[in-house]
Amino acid sequence: MSYKREARAGLKPWLVWLVVLLLVATAKPAQSQSFKILVDTDLGFASDDALALLILLQSKNVELLGVTVVTGNEWRNQEVANALRLLELAGRSDVPVYPGAEKPLVNNIEDMKLRERIYGDTSEGGYKGAWRERGPGPEKVDAPDGEFAQRKPEPTHAADFLVAAIRQHPGEVVLAAIGPLTNIALALAKDPEIASLTRSTLIMGGGIGTPPEFNFWMDPEAARIVLRAPWRQLILTPLNICYQAPYTREIAAAAAQGDSPIANYFKETQLKTNFPNPVASFMYDPVAMLSLLEPQVIKRTESMWLDVNIDHGPSYGATLFWKEGQRPMPGSRKVEVQFDLDYKQFVSSFSALMKKPVRRASGPPPR
Repeated sequence: MSYKREARAGLKPWLVWLVVLLLVATAKPAQSQSFKILVDTDLGFASDDALALLILLQSKNVELLGVTVVTGNEWRNQEVANALRLLELAGRSDVPVYPGAEKPLVNNIEDMKLRERIYGDTSEGGYKGAWRERGPGPEKVDAPDGEFAQRKPEPTHAADFLVAAIRQHPGEVVLAAIGPLTNIALALAKDPEIASLTRSTLIMGGGIGTPPEFNFWMDPEAARIVLRAPWRQLILTPLNICYQAPYTREIAAAAAQGDSPIANYFKETQLKTNFPNPVASFMYDPVAMLSLLEPQVIKRTESMWLDVNIDHGPSYGATLFWKEGQRPMPGSRKVEVQFDLDYKQFVSSFSALMKKPVRRASGPPPR
């Protein structure tokens, strides 16, 4: 507003500037956004899921309410042991771990083998996770790095915990799902209202125009249930953007500098192996998790209607999608889909988090 307009409005210029100065003087400094987070994962001890969990543990803006576990990369019981031990190494044994579903809602190994005898590989890259040939069974659990954590898993099922935690903090919880979506679907079946009570939901899974992505491929019915739920905000990190984030030895080496517990984890678990094995070649789950904490690493998103193919044919588990102006399948909902990544900024932010002093637990000792 100009001085002339102020005068016409009956305002004295000096009074306007006084008000402005008072507002500036009393304004509170901007603070980083904080999050109450639930993470649902199929965590391998040396995996992109582990890197994603370390991102949360290292961020001062995250209150991690708990970790829920679902069969995916490995069988559930092994993943529970992995999560507990990783939390212990990171000095965060205060974070509880809840075992969830051991098997998908409908899909199973026998049906998968039958489909693939007919159609060939039906998953992206032929990756089978816990269902790989000659893999260990669901009851075999090895010490992740030669040792088991002191803390034990919680007796509550993951789905029950998810419902209770969201109900306890209505409108506050961010749900980050970086494995097959079985636990989330079970929680929705128990209490459909949790979708509208969740602050936002982030899923690493699916792919726009790609073969079936592993998390959706392992439990397509669960993925469909979750995508159709009435979340306040639903964000998808698909294969498309993850392929822009290769995991390099240089990234691991930067995180391994120093003698912190996290640096030692990278030295012993990441760099002493036939890198990048057994870790994924791309930073799938870290892209999802860091996009939550630092949205500026995402350069482009697109709002699309999404659904999941559940016809048990060669495209079982594939992501179905419709853009603006197209007619979506009845029941499908709009999702914010991430497409373009600022890889340089992503690597810089990830490395900075890994080099920060470890955030030790301030709560009670392990049970």
